[in-house]
Amino acid sequence: MPPSPPPQSPRWLPAILGFLAGLIGVFWWQKQRDEALLQQMDAEEDAEQP
Repeated sequence: MPPSPPPQSPRWLPAILGFLAGLIGVFWWQKQRDEALLQQMDAEEDAEQP
């Protein structure tokens, strides 16, 4: 007898979860990068002031 298939777990579920995880990762990375750029710009502005 062939092994019985596992309980119905849609194949698209892992794909969607992975896609969402990738989107969240990209947004989080951009947020971190933007914050670092803003801090760098603030530091440069402070250095320009007498």
